[in-house]
Order: sequence, then C-alpha cells, then structure tokens
Amino acid sequence: MSFTPASNLNIIPKKQREDITRDFFSLIGRYFSPKNRFLHLAGPNLSGKSTIIKEFIKHDIRKSSRKYFIIDSEQKFSKRNYMEEFSTGDQARIYVNHSNSLQKIRDTIRLLQTNLYPLEPQDIVIIDSFSNILKREMGNGMDYYDNMKALNYLSEKIIPDLIDLVVDKKLYVILSHHVTYHPGYNTNIPYYFDLMMTIAGMWIYLHQTPKGVKDKSFQYDNFLTLSFTFSKKKQNSLISETNLRQTYQYLLKDGKVKMFMGEFT
Repeated sequence: MSFTPASNLNIIPKKQREDITRDFFSLIGRYFSPKNRFLHLAGPNLSGKSTIIKEFIKHDIRKSSRKYFIIDSEQKFSKRNYMEEFSTGDQARIYVNHSNSLQKIRDTIRLLQTNLYPLEPQDIVIIDSFSNILKREMGNGMDYYDNMKALNYLSEKIIPDLIDLVVDKKLYVILSHHVTYHPGYNTNIPYYFDLMMTIAGMWIYLHQTPKGVKDKSFQYDNFLTLSFTFSKKKQNSLISETNLRQTYQYLLKDGKVKMFMGEFT
C-alpha cells in the first residue's frame, strides 16, 4: 500500500456558510399569533440579546404595520441609535421608555392600558429587562428579604398587569433575560427563571464564546437554540405536547447580527 501525493487528490469542497438571517427573523415574525404571544430571549451579558431585538425590528417593520413599545431598563436603545438605524417614517412607529426600576416598569405597563398611546392588536411590547434591575440591586447589597420582596412584586403585580395588557389589547411581548443572574444559586432565594417559565412562549437561548480566545476562528462559535413547545388536541380529547428545538450559529459584528446554518469554512 502506498501514499498518494496530496497534489493528486481531488479536493472535496467544504460546505459554505448559508446566511439565513432574513429567514430567521421571518420565522420569529410568523411565530407571533393569537396563541403565541410571548417570546423569551435569554443569554449572558454582551451575547447579543438587545442586538437581536433591534435587528428583528429592522426586519419586521418592513413586513408589517405594527408598532414597537420598548421598555428599556438598560438604556441601550438611544435616540441616536434609532436615528442611524431607522428611517424617519419607521422611527414614528418605535416608542422607547427608560424605566429603571420595577415600580416604574409597572407604571409604564399600566400607562399602556390607557388610551394615551395608540396601541393596536399585534403591536409588540419589548421589556429589556426585569433581570437587569434585579441584578443591579443585588450588586448594590440587596439582602434576602429585599430580594424576596422584589420577586414577589414581579410575580404578583407586574406579570399579572402585563398579561392583562396583552389580553386586553391583543399584543405580543418580547422579554429579555440575563442567564448570569442566579439569585437562587446555593440559597433559598426564589429562582428568577422559575418565575419566567410560568409565562409560556418560545425561548431563544444564546450561548457565547468566552472572550480572550486568541484563535479568531472561535468567533463563529456563538450559537443560539430556539425552543418551543406546542400543544395539539387529539380526537379523543387528549392533549399531546411537542417540543421543537433548532440550533443556529450567529455572528455579531458592528452592532449587527447574522444567522447561519451549516459549517463554517
């Protein structure tokens, strides 16, 4: 048995990256329906949650006539951001509120219940995010009892108000969550995600490559998992549940995001 010189071997073409960014955001837009009103985005800091929200709006605003009401506790959606990214006509359909406490978020949600703002069915309310406020308060020395009080307020006041708003106005909601926020880790403090899981909807989990990796090829190892459980009623009145999961790779660059299927070259 002998070796063949590499120069004589047939080159096997590598699978090229398939940019499916438009298809991905179209999928998210089509997900929203009278039965599917909540979408969750969960990931660590700087994993691209807010960027994906912004890029979704840029795609969806061309496909629909709805408006977007952003409750931004992190002040990531600046006026300059929207002046640069959106046309004047599109900016008129985007409303931004910088509520930086749970009380202010509740006040804003209740304000949306009034006729002060022109909400219409299928408009989207975006909250980015509850967990940022809780994380910030934990860093400022929030103790066990204060944390219990904050989570109970979220559970007993804000979430019911939000659901009432969605039902009354027939809206859709995107919620952003920090996975690095673990108030219940090794303690008896209620776990934030247990509470958020009670709000049924599609979940998108973002996983990010650790910073500081010298090999630049690892920049493509960011991936997200889309998870959605839907119920279907059978003829015998039993209800079956099916969980759909799909993984995508994504690339963040210059404040934009690209989604890919397949391997990277």
